[in-house]
Amino acid sequence: MDTQKRIDIETRYGIAYYPTVVFLDTKGKEVSRHIGYLGPEELVEEIRLSRGKLPKESPGFGAVYLVSAFIGVILALNLKARNSRRLN
Repeated sequence: MDTQKRIDIETRYGIAYYPTVVFLDTKGKEVSRHIGYLGPEELVEEIRLSRGKLPKESPGFGAVYLVSAFIGVILALNLKARNSRRLN
């Protein structure tokens, strides 16, 4: 998500550097975070590690996993696009 447009999200989760991937539980509480670029394999590993921090019986567990991955990919692509525009 573009936190430049959604300052409330940036403020709520204390995002100061880009890209930042924040993994959340079903209530929006931070489970873990990673600051910096993640390639596809590293992103999958971060998701796996974050997933292990949630209780297995947590309702919506699968949804959290998918949403976290999606947000991480979007943030990484957003940063990549911004950096390529700056270089051109």
